[in-house]
Amino acid sequence: FLLGVIASVGAVGLYTAPFELVVRVLLVPGSIAATLFPAVSSFQGQGRGLEMLTLARKASAAVAVLVAPFTLVLLIFADPILQLWLGPNAIPETILALQILAPGVLANSLAFIPFSVLQGVGRADLTGKLHLIELPIHIFLAWVLISRWGITGAATAWTIRATMDATLLFFAASRANKGIEH
Repeated sequence: FLLGVIASVGAVGLYTAPFELVVRVLLVPGSIAATLFPAVSSFQGQGRGLEMLTLARKASAAVAVLVAPFTLVLLIFADPILQLWLGPNAIPETILALQILAPGVLANSLAFIPFSVLQGVGRADLTGKLHLIELPIHIFLAWVLISRWGITGAATAWTIRATMDATLLFFAASRANKGIEH
């Protein structure tokens, strides 16, 4: 929305291609998180906190192992991938946006795990509160960065938000689970 208002409707079209490409990978952590949630809830209800934490760590590792190579491929081969997909519409800004979005999707993918853990241990309120905190920060960053750099700024704002979200969710999940390890 902000990209269309600040830059142009044409910029939205240029941004959509790399964004759609990277968010397709979220099917992987989404699938893992969908199976993690009931397991976390079950372990929590049975007082099996150590097993729950072990499972969450394994899920994080699995997401990293599955998504990191995709991220690396997008970083290195963004130009030929977009040239093949979009043809001459793959302008340098679109290629750079894909390269900026790639690490953001890795961070976003990893965030699925603490999100599921927080939901599974009954702390859905924390995820909502964190997202409410992030919203004005993201809007401000997006406004400033889009105004300066168009689609590259939009990609940068999204990657910063995704990284901030992952960091906050991991922190919240570790705090919510304090004492389970002992």
